[in-house]
Amino acid sequence: MLNHWHILVGYKRPRDVREYAGHEGFSESVYVFQRIWSDRVVTMRKAWELLSLVDQIHLWGVTYFRSSIIQCLKQWHEFSRMCYANDVMFLIRMLKTDRFMQDGKEDLPHLWP
Repeated sequence: MLNHWHILVGYKRPRDVREYAGHEGFSESVYVFQRIWSDRVVTMRKAWELLSLVDQIHLWGVTYFRSSIIQCLKQWHEFSRMCYANDVMFLIRMLKTDRFMQDGKEDLPHLWP
């Protein structure tokens, strides 16, 4: 049974000037990981500490972090819809028709799926 645990958090920050060390082509940001908890889980108290931290991280993930991801997805879906509508309008102009055939059947494009 594994009984030694580490919990790390990671974050992104701008790269300091001194971190370029004379090398070109480095990114403008760095990812930093820090250990916030580490222990051997051999007692009931240590197990509860670990469980409490895992629960708090999970709660943060399913509330705040999940919401921010959903907002990014909504923006991406809206962009995709605009691209699709633009493609349909382009085809209508180029083919000079608003009728499209697929497998021998008329297929009318929906501008807003």
